[in-house]
Formats: sequence, C-alpha cells, structure tokens
Amino acid sequence: LRRTWAARSGAWNCALVNCTPWSVLKISGRWAAKARSKTEVVTLTATGSDAFPFHAWTGDVFSQANSITLAMTNNKTLFARFTPVTFQWTNTVSGDWNVASNWTPNSVPGSNDSVLIASSAIVTLNSNADVADFTLGYGSIAPVLTGTGVLTIRRTGAWVAGTMSGAGRTVVAPGASFTIASASSITLSGRTLDNGGVALWSGGTMGINGGVITNEPGALFQIQNPGTFAYGGGSPRVDNAGIVRLAGAGTTFFAGVNFNNYNDTQIQDGNLRLNGGLNNGTMEVPSGTSLNFSAGTFTSSGSSTISGAGTFIVNNGSATLAGTVNVSGSNVFSGGSIDFTGNYISTNNTLVISGGTASFDGTGTVSPSLLDLSSGSLGGSDVVTVGTVMNWTGGSMSGSGRTVIPAGVTLNIGSGSVLSITSRTLVEQYASDLVPNPL
Repeated sequence: LRRTWAARSGAWNCALVNCTPWSVLKISGRWAAKARSKTEVVTLTATGSDAFPFHAWTGDVFSQANSITLAMTNNKTLFARFTPVTFQWTNTVSGDWNVASNWTPNSVPGSNDSVLIASSAIVTLNSNADVADFTLGYGSIAPVLTGTGVLTIRRTGAWVAGTMSGAGRTVVAPGASFTIASASSITLSGRTLDNGGVALWSGGTMGINGGVITNEPGALFQIQNPGTFAYGGGSPRVDNAGIVRLAGAGTTFFAGVNFNNYNDTQIQDGNLRLNGGLNNGTMEVPSGTSLNFSAGTFTSSGSSTISGAGTFIVNNGSATLAGTVNVSGSNVFSGGSIDFTGNYISTNNTLVISGGTASFDGTGTVSPSLLDLSSGSLGGSDVVTVGTVMNWTGGSMSGSGRTVIPAGVTLNIGSGSVLSITSRTLVEQYASDLVPNPL
C-alpha cells in the first residue's frame, strides 16, 4: 500500500510504503502551505494488527514511537515497518546495551526487534530487556553477553558462539525457540539460561563455569547429537522441570556438571552419562540406549522412576536410589557404589558385578537370569534369586540378605581368586548343579 500526501502548493510530499493492508495511517495537523518560507508540522500515527504489530519508522526518520511529529522543511520519505527491525552491535570493543550509539540503527532494541551481536565485543546488560529475536556470535566470532540484567527472547534465539556470563539470566519465553550451535567456543559462566520454550542443541561442548541451565515446566531441551556439558568451575548444574530429550546416537556426558531431573528425561537414542545429581521424576531408558552413573553423587526420591529395556551402568561415583528402577536390559556394576533402597526390579535379565559395590536393600524382585560376579561386592538385605546361571569367579557377597540358587540353576565357582561371604547366606536348593572350577 502506497500513499502520498502533498501540500496544496506542491512544496512537500510524504510517501508511506511497506504498509500492510490492515494497518492504519492517521494524519493530523495543518498540512497546507501558504508559502515556501512557512514550516508546516505533521503528525503521523501507524497502527498495526496483532499479527503484524508496528515496529518502527525508518527512512529519513528513525523512531520506534507509533506517533511522530515532523517539521516539513523539505521532502521526506518514510517507511512504516511492520516486521522486526534488526539491530546490529557495532562497538568493536565493549559497551552498554542501553547506549544507542552502540547499535545500528542508533537506538536501543525494543521488544519487537531483532538483535545481532556478531563482533568480538563485550556487551553489558544491567537492566531487563525484551527482544523478538536474538543471535549471539557469527561463525568463529565469539562475543560476550554479560551483566546482571534479564534478557528475554520472545520469538527466536540462536547461540552461535561466544560466552554468556554475569549474574543475570537469558530467558527463552514460552512459545519461543532457541538453537545452540556445536561450536566449542560456547561457555555459560555464572549466568542462568532459562528455557521456557524449545531449545535445540546441536551437540559438541558447552563449558559451564558456575552457570545454571533451567528447563521450565512445559519446555523442551533437545540434544540433537552427542554433547558434553564440561565443568569449568563453581557448582554448575542443569535443572530439568520439563523434558530433556537425547535424540542422537553417541554419548551425552555431564562432565562434572550435576543433572537434576524433576520431570521427564527421554533417552531416545544414544547414552546418557551422569556425574551426580538427582532424579525426582521419570528417566526413560528404551532398548538400544543406556544410562550410566560415572562419577559424583546421585540420589533419587521414592516417587521417581528409571525404566525401559535399555542398559543400566554404574562404573564410578556413589548412588542411592529410593524410587523404582526397572531397566530390563543388562545391569552392569563395574565400579563405585550403588544402593537400591526402593523398588529395584531385575527379572530375567543379566546382572554383572565386576567392581565396586552393589547393595540391594529395597522392596523389589531381584531375580536375574544370569548373575556374573567377578569382582567387587554384592550386598544388602534383599534376596537375590538366580534364574539360570550364576558365575562367581571373584569378589564377595555380604549383608543380611540371601543369594538363592534354585533347583535346576547352575552355580559356576571359579578358581584363582579369593572369594568371600560375610554375614550373607548362600542357599543352594535341592538338586542344583554345583560345578567347581568350570572356568
């Protein structure tokens, strides 16, 4: 839609372009010249719609105000923008977000605008700001966003490279999306990344130095390819109250970063390797995937669940699980210690203890088809009933519980290692085959 207004003398004209048909232009004030020497004043007001809100006047005048007043001393061309205006950071060293001269156009971005920071600069935000779109970094160019303020992204965000730091927060609003690139130069230092929408991480390495990632209720944080949350100092953590989803093959590793799950963690593909945290929700471990406790301290509440047909692994650290654990693939304990104090279920699967301590002190049924004890310790107060074969070639059994070898089940006891039983009872029922030194 293009409109032209001209004074009766023909001295001035104003053209409005890039206007949508549902926008409204209102003109007030005296726009009629009696002589060229007289300055006329005109007020322009642009009104958009919910779908296409007004963003800015551009052209001979830049203003984010809906209404502007012009002194018509010469011909002027203006554009009413009903699409976001892109503000690009132009200070090549450092500066304050709220200084207009640091941006092109020379104004401070508003809630309807798009922001691009693509220079190796330090941008300080110490007050709250809302934007429609936000991009940090470009290729290998790694800027820094810092400060105590809250930056809220309403529509789309992209973290291409660089650092987010300071005591403030970067908030992805509900309904917004946020992509995180796989560049190794991405670091979260002190700052909180608060996702209320959909965050998609391409994988790679994200350094976290005392920072926090919060995934809000109803939000999705999806890891597209193997990624490492790398410890950089402090007490970094990831808190999930929404859905964290692993969608790519390979291992996603929380390396010294606690993972606290309060809702739903979905391992759709690949392996999840944890270094401490807690589970107060659901962790899904389907066939072909694995959950691995590899360091740190991990706990779970009585209402929590870890389940699926995948593989459950403990190879270091310490874990106490009070909820339901029912992973029907192989359960492998090769180091560290774990104590199942809740409803641990192991039926007709493989249970391997090759190091560390696995204690069964809960209420579930522990009846693996194959029990392989080659090192470490099997302990606890529960009854462990073997379904088909037990290979005992090393390690010990302890605790107040019993290890039961029913009739028809084979117990293979190896030689060359010291085997011990402390307090625990080994029960061989009826006509079971006892085969010494079979291996």
